[in-house]
Amino acid sequence: FDKFRPLGRIETGARAALPIWVDYMKTVLEGAPEHIMEKPPGLVFARIDPDTGKLAKPGNNNAIFEVFTSRTAPGEMTEYSSDKPGEKTDTPAIQDIF
Repeated sequence: FDKFRPLGRIETGARAALPIWVDYMKTVLEGAPEHIMEKPPGLVFARIDPDTGKLAKPGNNNAIFEVFTSRTAPGEMTEYSSDKPGEKTDTPAIQDIF
């Protein structure tokens, strides 16, 4: 439904609609070559400290990658590091990858 109401007892979109969509897409894409879409220009990936929302310090093993436009990527690094002593990573905080 396009309304905010239950689909039925213990029913979800993943259980009800997803199998139909998967079957449809198998038919539609049959014989089509697989390819990876190019990254739109101006997007960057940044390692973010999930506790602060700021750039993660090197060695923060709790950091997650998020996608930003180059204009909205955070420029401030978190003040503390939630990493464990002695654990390091060489991954830069912001990457323009792909």
